[in-house]
Amino acid sequence: MVDASFSAAAEAGSTFAVPAVVFDEVVNKFEEVLTTSVRQLSKHADDLSRYLARTIASDSVDVETERSAYEDWLRRRLAELQVLILPYPSITHQEITQRALGRRKPFCGEGQKGISGCPDLGNRAECREGRGGVACLQ
Repeated sequence: MVDASFSAAAEAGSTFAVPAVVFDEVVNKFEEVLTTSVRQLSKHADDLSRYLARTIASDSVDVETERSAYEDWLRRRLAELQVLILPYPSITHQEITQRALGRRKPFCGEGQKGISGCPDLGNRAECREGRGGVACLQ
């Protein structure tokens, strides 16, 4: 179903894009969840070994290797779906600071404080200003 949706969008002339910061966050979240799961698996194997008075082995998992394999798979999958990965924005710290000091969105939206959303800010501006017809997935 996903493939069909992306194919239909491509036939209609639409292009989808994911900001690199979002891609990196997804890969990082995968690594965090995998690390937690590996720790839990090891703990459960240790607990079972104690309860059953015999060794219960759990397979070892090289988190870094699995993270790298996931990142490669995700890049390939997005390429298959013709989803662009937008580079990190070229917006400068000075521009971000000026926007924050001017209390302009996303820095002073309802209930927001600080510079939340700043990595995303540049991609949104670049999508609006120079990448017509590109839908940014965030």
